[in-house]
Amino acid sequence: MLLIWIVTKVLYILASALQIYSCSLFLGDEFLTYGYNVLKELMSADVETRSQMFPSTTLCDFRVRDIGDTKPYTVQCHLPINVFNSRIFLVVWIWLLVMAVINTVGFITGLTRFLPYKRYHFIKNILQSSGKYQGSEERERLADFVYFYLGIDGFIAIYYVLRNANAIAGIDIVTKLWLLYKSDDDKTTPYLSKAADSPNSVRFRMKDVEMATDKRAAEKS
Repeated sequence: MLLIWIVTKVLYILASALQIYSCSLFLGDEFLTYGYNVLKELMSADVETRSQMFPSTTLCDFRVRDIGDTKPYTVQCHLPINVFNSRIFLVVWIWLLVMAVINTVGFITGLTRFLPYKRYHFIKNILQSSGKYQGSEERERLADFVYFYLGIDGFIAIYYVLRNANAIAGIDIVTKLWLLYKSDDDKTTPYLSKAADSPNSVRFRMKDVEMATDKRAAEKS
């Protein structure tokens, strides 16, 4: 699951970068700094800072037929449509830049969130809030539960359940997994030696929790 998460986040970043690159191919390399130049233009009356990607004025050549003669003229023309194009692509530039920054920051903060000590304190706070953690005397047991019983994949699943679904349901899942772990007959053998940190083991434990919950709900009904 960690690999899937990393690949997904990297694809988000690549998608933002690819969109910026595609716009720069279509509009020219000036698009890479286009938003900065336009914002600078809006805050300054200096004509030299205006972007030439969407010029608002240009020179128009045309001919006027007169009696027995055709006279060429060159006059200055106003292009109002480029005023709208300039503002539209300014919004596009800002949007793509913001999305690229958000995706990059989210990827970095996500990696730091899954560091071992942060995973430990995250699960510890959940168990303390549910009243199932008895303090420092269970510190080693909790470390074994977080690092080897749940593993990184189990932690990611629990984290996103708490983040995107009902927090009460997420806390209930962590609590039941903790109780299942403590009720194991062989408490002295670390789960690392029993390969319980594998995704399959976590998946089976989650199924046990679901079955136990369904059984209790049926008994109450």
